[in-house]
Amino acid sequence: GKRPSKLSPRLLIQFFCISVGG
Repeated sequence: GKRPSKLSPRLLIQFFCISVGG
């Protein structure tokens, strides 16, 4: 597959936002 080390930055930000704001 693709590089698992460098994941999508947008996805990480969204997930973080949901975790904090959710």
